[in-house]
Amino acid sequence: NIESNLVRGLGRLHCDVRFKQFASARWEVPRHPPGRRFSVVEVGAHLGGCTFHVVTHLPPVERRTEDVIRALVVEPFAPAVAAMRRTIWDNGLERIAKVSETIICAEGERFVHHQHRDPDLPWLHQPYWIPAAP
Repeated sequence: NIESNLVRGLGRLHCDVRFKQFASARWEVPRHPPGRRFSVVEVGAHLGGCTFHVVTHLPPVERRTEDVIRALVVEPFAPAVAAMRRTIWDNGLERIAKVSETIICAEGERFVHHQHRDPDLPWLHQPYWIPAAP
């Protein structure tokens, strides 16, 4: 997919620069003094680029512990969840980053996965969800 190709091709995490600036501003002293945990939740993360940016770029390596930073990634697409869990494991981040395979919706609603194919962009495959039949 486009996002994973960007990561592989350029070696950069896919994350909006405005989010990076927002997270950095909240990390910096005096907003994040030593002894206070920094938490981030990314909902609809796909491959978790913003979460992985936060946990790998904000705290210095020597402070990268569960007492300093925690991250929760919420994503309903099972292949993306599996990829993020593998990334967490491969990089020793399992104590600070967790993934929840969840779709957030109103109570009682149910959705099913659907693969979107754009006739004008046949190479582009995007997952999305449609309401489940009652």
